[in-house]
Amino acid sequence: MKFFNLSIVIMLVVVVSGCSEQQFSKSALMASVDQNRPLSYSRAQCEVPTSNYELSTNVISYELVDKFHVSFGFDLIKKFFRAFGANIELESGQMAMQMDLGDSLNPSTPLANALGGAKMRKFSFGASVDLVQAAASFDYYYKTPLSELTRNSLRNTLQVVNQQLSKTQGVWSTTVVARASDQDMIIPVGTVAGLQAGDQFNIYNVQHVWTGSPCESQYIMSRKTTANAVAVGLVVDLRPGAADLQIISGDGSLIEQGARVEPLVLQNSHGLARSIHIASVTSGKLDVDGKSEIDVVTYLKSEINSVVREFGFYIKN
Repeated sequence: MKFFNLSIVIMLVVVVSGCSEQQFSKSALMASVDQNRPLSYSRAQCEVPTSNYELSTNVISYELVDKFHVSFGFDLIKKFFRAFGANIELESGQMAMQMDLGDSLNPSTPLANALGGAKMRKFSFGASVDLVQAAASFDYYYKTPLSELTRNSLRNTLQVVNQQLSKTQGVWSTTVVARASDQDMIIPVGTVAGLQAGDQFNIYNVQHVWTGSPCESQYIMSRKTTANAVAVGLVVDLRPGAADLQIISGDGSLIEQGARVEPLVLQNSHGLARSIHIASVTSGKLDVDGKSEIDVVTYLKSEINSVVREFGFYIKN
């Protein structure tokens, strides 16, 4: 029955929201996993996060230089902006950005804050017709040095973020977002995070401490309510963005929504990726010939999705 139940969860998301399995909706998960007992939140929704971190990225500057050493692009700090002309042979470029990474329960207080960027010399790129195509075509953009410059800038900035985070990062964890029954718990991570059938997890109830009302006041911390796990769950069914934990020891009836789930035994000692939700991406504009614009934000989001994997993260929408 549990395999069928998890399929109901995923199908609800695909049919109702049009999302992929990886992009499942928390509200759809909560709708009805057990046909005999509809589920509801027992705590504030903000206390049941479906991702580990919130990421905000701001592109501060994006400058390209032609063979005459004239700069084009933008620099928000210097308040510099120059649109690309019709016949420009680009020679080099540089990009700078800022990243803030916060806990999903307390995104306003960054766990890591970094300034980074990258420089490229000798583009061998060509005239502005290439830029016009880059503005219009994803496929073409990814073949240009612009994509490489963006990836290098992201990689360098994320490296600083990851170094800062490693000093404070605790044990990998996720949360119980739904109860199929007292013996089956749904967590919002699956094969994309690296879970495998047979993995075992400790499950702890937690208490969240706020200065006032949950989700409306300043978040202080969370703590486990017991030193020992309430129960142990075994992965018995998997999807890209969700998994069913079957309780194999302990009392599943005591598990609360929002309970913390931590690794106990992982098959073949494999690693687990941590999830990031992109809270915001902002940037100045790259105008081409006054007629088109390279959509830096859209391209950047796509590049982030691939680069974060290098640092043990993945993007959760």
